[in-house]
Amino acid sequence: MRVHVMNFLSKKYLYSILFSIILLLPWVGFGNVTKPITMKVALLDSFIPQQYMINHYYDYYIAGVATAAYAAKQYNITIEYRFFNFGSNDLAILSVLPEIIKWDPTFIIGPRSSNYFLLLNGNLPANILVLSPMATDLDIAKMPENFYSLTLSDKYEAKAIYTYLNKKFPAQGIFLITEVDCKSCTGVSDLVSELFNKDQHARLLQKKILKNQVENIDIKELMQGYQDGDIILLPDSHYVSSLLMTKIADYLKQDKLIFLGGDAWGTWRDGDIESGDSLYQYSAYHISPWSYNFSTKEFNAFSTLYLKKYPDLPLDNITYATYKSVMSVVVAFNKFGNRDKISSVAVLKAYQTALKYDKNWFRGNEYVVYQDEKSSDKIIASIQNDKVSFIENPVAH
Repeated sequence: MRVHVMNFLSKKYLYSILFSIILLLPWVGFGNVTKPITMKVALLDSFIPQQYMINHYYDYYIAGVATAAYAAKQYNITIEYRFFNFGSNDLAILSVLPEIIKWDPTFIIGPRSSNYFLLLNGNLPANILVLSPMATDLDIAKMPENFYSLTLSDKYEAKAIYTYLNKKFPAQGIFLITEVDCKSCTGVSDLVSELFNKDQHARLLQKKILKNQVENIDIKELMQGYQDGDIILLPDSHYVSSLLMTKIADYLKQDKLIFLGGDAWGTWRDGDIESGDSLYQYSAYHISPWSYNFSTKEFNAFSTLYLKKYPDLPLDNITYATYKSVMSVVVAFNKFGNRDKISSVAVLKAYQTALKYDKNWFRGNEYVVYQDEKSSDKIIASIQNDKVSFIENPVAH
């Protein structure tokens, strides 16, 4: 009996030692050690300066990528990135694609512009993931499965604009000016018009222009049909909107005009949306799916990492957008990928699995209303699930 008890105790002691060794293996280097990997990221965008646009877009863009590269280290992933710049000509983007293909990136972050992003369809290999931080045109959903935008489509932007106008200015007419050679601008305009046309008590008048007409436009003819008190809706590019606001204010000679724009205005750091030479004071607002919302865990995590690399918080939304673009791939691969098979195909497969897990992977679902000023923007309202929440004592960003 004593021998059996001793044998039992000996075995129990041995099992205890073995169990302790197993628990210690990860700490001494033999257990489930994360294998280090490197991802090559091609950054494809245009940084050609435009009138009324900033010259620091590149710096803001790269700051987001660099912050993501810093964050990726916690997953034992090294981000190696290379920038591929193209000119302002619409087809210039196609000339740099052979160089990107030769570099053989793990994935590509493509242009923020829908016009440019759509041109990539059919001109890049189908086995590589291509992201856009901000492209919103409805046709992006029709692109092959290896294309994805981190921003919701124009349908949601249009609904946010409609919701805000109905809440803030329910009795006022809408004077809509559409930049027809901007695909996303046209898409938002058409969707907003459709929503208002269903609303029998609302009055909306739409005018159409071309970008190259705006500097010498016949403003008297353009503004025919405008009625005092109308909200002037400009879901157009930053450049076109900036020029039109000054020209319209000078022509109407009114101090209390209200202009409302969409995401294409960017932020005040993207340019001088209110820097026109008009002698008349007007109010300008724009609605965007990208904001520095300090109430979210996601943004607080980003800002904590960013401040470890830079002395102050970022000045432009593109920084947060490029950070989220890179991190969407890092997290997708860490969660769904096979680290023994790092390649563009493996990353694409992991990302597609992530999209099955969440069809809006890393996208936000909140729109914010900015009040644009010469030196800053103020977030004055939030739009979520067709509800507008106004912010008391808004802080400049």
